[in-house]
Formats: sequence, C-alpha cells, structure tokens
Amino acid sequence: MIGAQRAAFLNTPIWGSDTGGYNERPPRETLARWLAFSAFCPIMEVGPLANLAPWSWLPDDSEERLSEDGYTFETTYDEELLAIWAMYAQLRTDLIDYTRDLALLAHRQGTPIIRPLVLAYPGDDRFVDAFEQYLYGPDLLVRPVWEPGATQVEALLPAGAWIDAWTGAAYTGPDTVTVDVPLHVVPLFLRAEGSLELGSLQDRWREAQQGVSQPNTDDLIRSMLTERTNP
Repeated sequence: MIGAQRAAFLNTPIWGSDTGGYNERPPRETLARWLAFSAFCPIMEVGPLANLAPWSWLPDDSEERLSEDGYTFETTYDEELLAIWAMYAQLRTDLIDYTRDLALLAHRQGTPIIRPLVLAYPGDDRFVDAFEQYLYGPDLLVRPVWEPGATQVEALLPAGAWIDAWTGAAYTGPDTVTVDVPLHVVPLFLRAEGSLELGSLQDRWREAQQGVSQPNTDDLIRSMLTERTNP
C-alpha cells in the first residue's frame, strides 16, 4: 500500500504487485486480503504462490512443499479463497474502462491513478499518515485491510457525500466510520455525486460462491483449450 502511493508521488502511475508473493506460500488470510487490494491497483497480477493455488491449497501450518514429482500430498479445494479471487477478478474486469480512462489522464496530465489522500486533500491533516487508504481515481475510496485477524476497521472519509459500496449506507465527510470486514470484504466508498457504479457487491459475492461450489470441469477444460488455440 505504501509502495503504490509512493509510486503515485514519483510519477509512476502504472504500478502493481505480485499478489500472493513470488516464491513462498503466503498465509491464507494474507492472500485473501491481497487479492482484494490488487483489484484496485493499476495492475492486478497474481504471483506463482509457490506453485500452489486456492484449488490446490494447503493449511497455513503445513510444511509440505511441491517436489519434482508434483503433488505428493493431499491438497484442499479452498472454496472461500477461490470465490474471493473470482469476485475481485470479475470486479476488476468490470473496471477496465474506468481504469483505462485514468491511465490516459495520467499520460496526458500526470494525474496518478492511485491518489494518496494527502495529495487529493492537502488541507486535511488526518491524511498526513493515512497510508492504509487511498482514492482509486476520483470516485472510489479504497481502504485495504492489512491488520491480521481484523473483523472491523476504521475508514477516514474526506469531505463530501460517500456511499458504502457494500451496504449502501450514506455518509457525509469529513468523518471516521467503522465497518465490518469479513475475509471477503475490502471497504469501498463511492463518491455520491460520481458516475462510477459497482452494482450489488453482495450479489457479486453470492454469485462467486455459487460458481466455485459447483465447478464444471468440462466447461473449464473447453475454455482453457479455446484460449490456447485462439490467443
């Protein structure tokens, strides 16, 4: 989160991270929160996760590792992690036009895609050290969850009218609000007078859960083969 906002100040608007790490398997909670954060970065990229994935996951306390012989141990089909991945990947896809417009603006005017709140609201002293939240473009406030084991977090709202994208609750800033953050939730607030719409996040979550609880392997294989033959 700090790196993303530093990049914004350094005139490097196109930034992303290897979600989940590159060589070592991250804790389950870390991966879930990281996937949500990455959906609201200029680049969303998922790292190799030590050659594991939520459809072949391991408990955090497992010391098993992949070998040259492949899987020599029992893995877990982690439906919750898969649903989180699917939901935020789809949400990210639906934000392509919004993100593209922000990238063009960054190219033409130097306005960063990720906007640190201290940059957007220099007169509000609350944002001097508010590294844990930022604007994604002008209309979306993102408050990634980085605190281990968190069930609630605080979000600092700038001046103006804001809508909680998860609950529909309306707020008028400046304000500090406390929101619930089960594992699949990253707090998101839409500028009320903005044009950005995310649809029902609760419906998105239900659809993602249904999608991973009833996987159709035949359709998946056909999709993979189609992608290979029609790149």
